[in-house]
Amino acid sequence: MDNILKSSLSQHINSVFLGIGSNLADKKKNILLALELIESEIGPIIKESKTFKSKAVGFETKNDFHNIAILVKTKLNPTELLDIIEDIERTIGRTKKSVDKIFIDRIIDIDILYFSNLILNSEKLTIPHPENKNRLFVLKPLSEIASDFIDPVECKTIKELLQNLN
Repeated sequence: MDNILKSSLSQHINSVFLGIGSNLADKKKNILLALELIESEIGPIIKESKTFKSKAVGFETKNDFHNIAILVKTKLNPTELLDIIEDIERTIGRTKKSVDKIFIDRIIDIDILYFSNLILNSEKLTIPHPENKNRLFVLKPLSEIASDFIDPVECKTIKELLQNLN
């Protein structure tokens, strides 16, 4: 990301939607700990969906996921945000990331769904998350807190994306 964009994004308060999921150990506790760390390391949580339960997508497991979506305000730029999210995941106990779309059970997973209206494609990060429109476990909680938010790539509201998926 170019330095002018980084600098500009760091000077403003950005609205960021995060998706949080857990399918190992005490899922509720994992998500609560993630929320505490997000609030202390990233910024205030403005909105939080209820918890949605879902089956794993992309791999077989007997462990269902608990998923939520949140809206956070932050002065961080996208790269700083990703670094802190990865630190939070490690703090909670996540040791592996998915590689080549091979998914595994995870104690915590935090995804950047949207970063204001930014569209970013870099080696390290893609915003909006490229799978948002295909994932019920993302769109359902997100529609609860931001049904009228317009996806800057799809040019549709979260509500419309959810209707298209259903």
